[in-house]
Amino acid sequence: NLRGEVAGALRPELAVHTRFELPPGTLEGRPVAGRGRLNYARARVFDAALDLELAGNRVRLAGAAGGPGDSLNWDIVAPALARLNLGLAGQLASRGRLAGDWRAPQLRGQAQARELTLPGGLGVAALDLDADLAARAEGPFRATLTARGLVAGQRRVDSLRLALAGTRAAHRLELDAVLAGRRLALAARGGLDAALTWQGALERLHLAGDWPLDLLAPAPLVVSATRQRLGGLAL
Repeated sequence: NLRGEVAGALRPELAVHTRFELPPGTLEGRPVAGRGRLNYARARVFDAALDLELAGNRVRLAGAAGGPGDSLNWDIVAPALARLNLGLAGQLASRGRLAGDWRAPQLRGQAQARELTLPGGLGVAALDLDADLAARAEGPFRATLTARGLVAGQRRVDSLRLALAGTRAAHRLELDAVLAGRRLALAARGGLDAALTWQGALERLHLAGDWPLDLLAPAPLVVSATRQRLGGLAL
């Protein structure tokens, strides 16, 4: 039985102070216990702490977020998701840190999943994510995602690798995927402007299978919410 208390105010600005405790118990024959607190005021989360032990799965969170110098850390080790009886299965682990204010946060984290099953027919045999993202306009970012055995309903991706590095104004994207025995590889370089229009070039396009094709020269590419244009395509 969860016990807790909540206090706060809506005016002159939103403020929330909450704490809870999950008394020791069992779930699927495994220990369950935990406690946490969360405080929010002046657009900041502060003095946050969460420590949950859920049938062999552990979640920890501590710190503050939303202001200069703030740092919110998380650590998730969940080797037995099926015990939670939430329609999940497999293993999940993640750790990282969210730092800085909301206008320009920085996120550094990793995640790993093995034999992960989600509701709605979603699943992945193996997934590894490593990301370091600075949200300010000139901030550098880097992210790498590798996965195999991706399933979404009747659709399946045998393997996938996605890499992104650079800044908002100048970055490079690489994608390599295998679907139903066919390999797709592409690379693009460009940047996103203040109007959220991406402009750059498709530098590589390779498709192996029954209808193989290769890009012979870089092709200008423009992508926005209202238009998409690929010019000078030579295959």
